[in-house]
Amino acid sequence: MSVKLVVPSLGTEVTEGIVVEWLKAVGEIVRQGEPVVVVGTPKLNLEVEAPVTGVLSEASAEIDDVVEVGATLGIIDEGGAGA
Repeated sequence: MSVKLVVPSLGTEVTEGIVVEWLKAVGEIVRQGEPVVVVGTPKLNLEVEAPVTGVLSEASAEIDDVVEVGATLGIIDEGGAGA
């Protein structure tokens, strides 16, 4: 099953952030709770954690992309090869 990796809430008044860094590459295994991507705002950088264990099969946002809260950053395939 595919699970979306989404931009979490960034604060009460912050509605968007910038993709700062991918900590995992497409095709890599990710574990639930493991940081996958960093999203930045003017006040903080937030590590977005994998909601499930699987393989990062798609990165929908690139470094320096502006992303809104709730937007899809990538796709994790649960039970992918080796997960």
